[in-house]
Amino acid sequence: MKAIEVKNLDFSYGENKVLKDINFTANVGDVIVITGENGCGKSTLIKVMTGENTPDRGEVNILEEPIDNKNIKKIGYVPQSQGDNFIAFPLTSKELVVLQAYDEFGFIKIPSRKLYKKAEELLKTLGLEEYINTPVSELSGGLRQRVMIARALMNEPSILIFDEPTAGVDEDSKKYLAEILKKLNDKHGSTIILVTHELSWIKDNINTPHIYKISQGGISC
Repeated sequence: MKAIEVKNLDFSYGENKVLKDINFTANVGDVIVITGENGCGKSTLIKVMTGENTPDRGEVNILEEPIDNKNIKKIGYVPQSQGDNFIAFPLTSKELVVLQAYDEFGFIKIPSRKLYKKAEELLKTLGLEEYINTPVSELSGGLRQRVMIARALMNEPSILIFDEPTAGVDEDSKKYLAEILKKLNDKHGSTIILVTHELSWIKDNINTPHIYKISQGGISC
């Protein structure tokens, strides 16, 4: 089954065409790597795949259905750790993770005990038990990245998209990240899309990924 499919995709910012005729498919359980030079449109492609931007042409299908407000929740997104805007707010790790389930907060928009417990369990699973009530702004890049992974997992997504996951984190955090990715893929069957320029790390740590390279002429294997 196709987890995510991008077909004949074009996207422009005004007169500037950023993405041209992008086509690729990730089947359920695949590990996909999207690479390319800085400015080639990797981050723009993420925004289209997560529904933030609407393409000029083409389509994005999630689990073989056109992208919409319902199936977009099947995607969990982990941004670059150093580019995370949430650290500007005085939120604890648990508070930031539970916000991902905002649609389930109820009429008065307050998280239930059940949601807080789920957030705590996810943080514990990622080795963050002692940081559950620590402000995210006080965490290192590697720890903050783990919090963002826990946040992405709150809605139990089938597909996980990581934007430059090795940027701004130390070597120990990169090693731990590789272990997390393997566990999510092997034990939980998650489809993983890694958007990165660091191919040496991919080749050393990720088994048999499908690699696509974006260029001005589209995307190639």
